Amino acid sequence: MINFLHQKFLSLFIKKSDDPKELRFQYGNFAGWNSIIFNTVLFAMKLVMGFMINSLALIADSVHSISDTATSVIVIIGFKISGKPADKEHPFGHQRAEYVATLVIAIILIVAGIEFIKEGIVRFLNPSELTFPLPILLLVTLTMIVKLWMGHLTKYIGLKIDSKAIQADAVHHYTDVISTVFVLISLFLGNFGLYFFDGIGSALVGLMLIYTGFSIAIETSSTLLGTAPKRELIEIIKNLSNTVNGVIDTHDIIIHQYGDNKFISLHIEINCNLTCGESHTIAKDVEIKLKDELQAHVIVHIDPIELNNPVLEGIKLVLANFKANNASLQDYHDIRMNKEHDLIIFDIVAQSNDTNIAEQITAELEKKFNNFDFEIHVDPIFVNN
Repeated sequence: MINFLHQKFLSLFIKKSDDPKELRFQYGNFAGWNSIIFNTVLFAMKLVMGFMINSLALIADSVHSISDTATSVIVIIGFKISGKPADKEHPFGHQRAEYVATLVIAIILIVAGIEFIKEGIVRFLNPSELTFPLPILLLVTLTMIVKLWMGHLTKYIGLKIDSKAIQADAVHHYTDVISTVFVLISLFLGNFGLYFFDGIGSALVGLMLIYTGFSIAIETSSTLLGTAPKRELIEIIKNLSNTVNGVIDTHDIIIHQYGDNKFISLHIEINCNLTCGESHTIAKDVEIKLKDELQAHVIVHIDPIELNNPVLEGIKLVLANFKANNASLQDYHDIRMNKEHDLIIFDIVAQSNDTNIAEQITAELEKKFNNFDFEIHVDPIFVNN
């Protein structure tokens, strides 16, 4: 229900477009400007109230809100850069600029958090008397409600367009809500003469900022280094490819992602008796299907497979039995025969810590097929099957 209301609200500002990149930019741009406008207003309210009641925690919370504005500016800049088309120097586009923007956001949060902790320690050691009129309580509570709504809306947008930068901005909104709760607690305790809790409140806001910054930095750095694709995406690719007429199976899937740009390469097994033209048509059909369904750039490699070969069928039975009794063997594929050299060649997927599994499988196969040689390739960890 809440997501439905978000979509209705966003439809007032987002223009309809058949271009997914244009829509993505619109959503990202709206998220940034929405945050800037609201956070600027909240910053001014909290800052004035903080000076009115002499609360360092509330002043720190106001700076937390304006830091949200700074991160939103970075989000807008990041989206502006990532929306630039590919060029000679950046043939895969500029969409990883979003990740760089997210790292900058994380650094801002950490630095701001350190400063609030330092000031909180000073206020804790030298507490000042606080006054806490009811109107201030109501206004601070109102700012918290507004931030909660902003966090939920921003998170919705971030998930909708799969943007790490906007999701990080949403987390920043949520931490602002939590920091405001700390402020309310410190102000409430100030009514009982426990003024030093104002310094504690400021330090807690700082710790929250540092924790959030490090969490975002770690996740974003991992993405920049290259994370494994989700298993669900691998299964979708396999299922889509296998529905193309002529494809026996799909394996050796490699995915590179730059923002929402996906670059996919994969191997398909087809009947070796097909002509070159027929094989090419099947590969092209797979490319078109994946491109249309996943908006991806796709390269397909053909693995011709000999069907109804009794030797290869017997080898498959041995491999299936080995797999059932040995967890190190996760999969096998692309089984083919070089008749000229009595050589059987195939690929396996194995656990990375088992370094001699190929020798074990060879020994098992030679018990039944000792008149053949075996060439076993172990798929690298970045290949998905």
